[in-house]
Amino acid sequence: MQIFKSKKNLDEYIGKKPLPPRILKEISVSISQVQELINSGFQDMKACVILCETKADRNEISQKFGADETTLENTAVISESESGAAKWLKQTYILDDSGDGIVVFKKAGSCP
Repeated sequence: MQIFKSKKNLDEYIGKKPLPPRILKEISVSISQVQELINSGFQDMKACVILCETKADRNEISQKFGADETTLENTAVISESESGAAKWLKQTYILDDSGDGIVVFKKAGSCP
């Protein structure tokens, strides 16, 4: 599991393990939104972007953040390329009434 709270975190990760351009773009947009939420200073936000790579990661996300069916706000399917090959899921979880939340990206089928 990789947790990103800033563009710097993402850059460090992709330096070691590149991501498909379309997925990288989606993650970058989500990180910008997370940064806005964190910079609001409203409260101690848990907001982050998470790259889920295994079933164990999925279980840890559920336990650590309380991300489950009741907090799932939206799911989007993203293709790695225009050909539609290799689908990814982008799931947004709203954790409390203040709007704090996480965005989880996972390759379809990688975190059953």
